[in-house]
Amino acid sequence: MNPQHSSSGSGAHSADESPRSGRRWRTGGVRPPRAPHGLTLVELLAAITITAIIAASTGVLMRQGSAARRQAERELEARAEARAAMRSVLTALRNAYRPFGHQDQAMEGVDDVAEGRPADQVTFATISRRAIRPSEPESDVRRVAFFLSRGDNEPLPSLIRRTDPTRNEPPDEGGVLERIAHRVIAFDVSYYTGLEWVDEWPARPDAWPAIVRVSLAVAGDDQGGHVVPMTRLAHFPGKALTVPENFNPAAAQR
Repeated sequence: MNPQHSSSGSGAHSADESPRSGRRWRTGGVRPPRAPHGLTLVELLAAITITAIIAASTGVLMRQGSAARRQAERELEARAEARAAMRSVLTALRNAYRPFGHQDQAMEGVDDVAEGRPADQVTFATISRRAIRPSEPESDVRRVAFFLSRGDNEPLPSLIRRTDPTRNEPPDEGGVLERIAHRVIAFDVSYYTGLEWVDEWPARPDAWPAIVRVSLAVAGDDQGGHVVPMTRLAHFPGKALTVPENFNPAAAQR
């Protein structure tokens, strides 16, 4: 037996050749990998343009979001200042001391305007046990006044409360000044006689208004922007002046 013939006979076939027909079959459909290549100039410019557009849009959205957040914070601060100011005025009004016949305890309302905005002043007696001059004797009935005032270095006025707890005859001038709220650009007080609204109330020892309407406006920044208005009513039922039956309190809070 010829060893060379047996080693190359019919039993030995290549992996891609059919033993019967002699055809050659492809052993796989995978093409050889192409050689890597870089970006073209057009593709690079397109990528740079898209990136720039996305970055600019993101910056605009972030600035708008920051501006909206600052505006919301200023409005919240202004609303808090308005609530504090209104709470102080209404608390004093609702605890008002109203002895008829005492001229020094009568309510007095002065209508005024500053820089084209209401800047009224209201003065009356109220009952409070809050210490004003802890080192001195003082009464729980004290004369209070609310008005607007602006300091030399302040861009906008503040709501000031002046309190005199001594009840001296005559009342002490000046009293103790306290800042109630900042950036109060308008303070308007009107009085309901039982028949009509009036802007001033003369110091009458025999009568009080039936209703006092307090309106104020607080700015959210030093430029006078983001203004928050607020209006509330204080009722004073009594025999001297009465409210008509057809009076609508909701309509009065304009």
